[in-house]
Amino acid sequence: MLAGIALYAFGELADELVEGTLLPIDRFILGAIHPSSTALPGQLSLVLSELFRPPWALVLAAPFLVYLLVCRRFTLLAVVISVPIATLLVTAAIKAIFQRGRPVTAIVEEIGYSFPSGHAMGATVFYGLLGYVAWRFMTTNRRARTAIAVITAAFILGTGLARVYLHVHYPSDVLAGWAAGAFILAGTIIALETWPRRRAARAARDSDA
Repeated sequence: MLAGIALYAFGELADELVEGTLLPIDRFILGAIHPSSTALPGQLSLVLSELFRPPWALVLAAPFLVYLLVCRRFTLLAVVISVPIATLLVTAAIKAIFQRGRPVTAIVEEIGYSFPSGHAMGATVFYGLLGYVAWRFMTTNRRARTAIAVITAAFILGTGLARVYLHVHYPSDVLAGWAAGAFILAGTIIALETWPRRRAARAARDSDA
């Protein structure tokens, strides 16, 4: 259901972008935000933006990758590595389709098209998968799991909001990035959770045959 809602939201935003109804709303919201790279929100936004780039993203992921390697969860390890990379490729393809220019009021230099936000989309998948690994496999403590969920959501939301604050993306770019990322993340987790059961059922059918 979550994947379906996310896909529908992305489709609606893409449709409104094509029809040209998003730009006035986006400009109004950006007009109310007066960014400063030296103020605390600006510094925090820059940090959150940089955390999603190499080599910092690899530093964040390293403990999780080592844990999965030590625990011999090779399928999950491959997923955690490959799905974020695939997401970046999908983002680039979508950007090439819509070719929306970035806001001219950006206070930091960025290249490429604006819709959807690659940071918002990628962060949803990347941080979401790391949060899933920590929540699902690294602890069973209820408080720890709550903390993991809150921290994961904070990184995802903070990264997207940082891009809006810096004026490198319109708000609708970030919303579309979150929606597309949530669709990929939900689909990936569903596949991970159901694959062992499908494999067991297939093995049972083969043994009966």
